[in-house]
Amino acid sequence: MSTPPLSPDDEASDTLQQLLAAALKPVALEPARSDALRSRLLARARDSVQARARHTRIRASEDGWARVVDGVRAKLLNEGASTRSVLVEFEPGAALPMHRHHEHEQCLVLRGDLQMDDLDIRAGDYHEAPAGSRHGRVRSTGGALIYLRGVSLGHTGRVIRDMVTAWLPTRGSAPHTIRAGEGLWSDLSPGVQAKHLFDGTDEASMLLRVAPGARVPKALAAAEGEYLVIEGEGFVGDALLRAGEYDYAHADADDFELSSDVGALFYLHGKVAQALRTN
Repeated sequence: MSTPPLSPDDEASDTLQQLLAAALKPVALEPARSDALRSRLLARARDSVQARARHTRIRASEDGWARVVDGVRAKLLNEGASTRSVLVEFEPGAALPMHRHHEHEQCLVLRGDLQMDDLDIRAGDYHEAPAGSRHGRVRSTGGALIYLRGVSLGHTGRVIRDMVTAWLPTRGSAPHTIRAGEGLWSDLSPGVQAKHLFDGTDEASMLLRVAPGARVPKALAAAEGEYLVIEGEGFVGDALLRAGEYDYAHADADDFELSSDVGALFYLHGKVAQALRTN
């Protein structure tokens, strides 16, 4: 009769592990080798600290939420010279009033649903409102969390301007939507796919799907850009971001890779490499 294998929880297995651990003695390194190893570790830690200083990161656990109207709150992610990026959360039944866009606004629904006139958008949908376009009342039936780029939220004077000018005749291009199931995914590198959402003169927006163990080469990451993890978890350089967390790479940031051990879906906006824009 064969002996059944020990269970990981078996007392004998624990005893064996303890005996093996006790038999493993530390290996003393020569002073020169030990000093060299210590210097390399300290240099790597110093480089990591310096690199992180060129990134702005917002963790999901951080507060920073501010009331917009009853049932709607916003969390500032980044404020640039000409635009700002925020997360906006709607309670069920909450709404924002009619308004006109004076910036090119991009919206990605992260959770829940939004209704704008007869348009219904849901998790994974991307909605774009060019400057000059107008939105009617924006409401959420079941509650929602969205990412917005190109908004006036947080600037009282600009918010009032957006609501007042909404009553003027419509001008500018009409908003448009890319559904979660629409658009083409193109292979970027092994295990990495890109779905283009917006292409501007020198900036672009896209989704990046990174398979477990895959990497986006340094040469293809944005020299200056925003990264939001939508699903899973991934690394921006050596910093781990989980779903709902955000990284802004400043213009002076060193080159870095995007990667994931378990798989991740990133939203990216920035001055991306030409090779990434044309894939």
